Amino acid sequence: MTNSEDIKVRFRFYLTAREAIGSRELEVTVPGGTLGDALKALRARLGPKVSVLFDGTGSLKSHYSVLIDGNLIRLPQGLSMKLKSGLVIDLLPPVGGG
Repeated sequence: MTNSEDIKVRFRFYLTAREAIGSRELEVTVPGGTLGDALKALRARLGPKVSVLFDGTGSLKSHYSVLIDGNLIRLPQGLSMKLKSGLVIDLLPPVGGG
């Protein structure tokens, strides 16, 4: 059962996170509608695979970058950002190389 204030967003995953989660993307229903609410809903949806993205306190691991529709979001300031249904949230791992 969803509330009329719930929104749906898609999370996209890359590299190790994609492999561990077993999917390129997941759609989640977000009660409340903020980025913090969306991350909380994602944590609940991931179950035992949660540790690939989140630390022991439930926060997104600091080496991940968050992009919403291509715009970099700074955390923790961005956690209160209001979201709209249909947004795509990319969780990008650090890029290595040389």
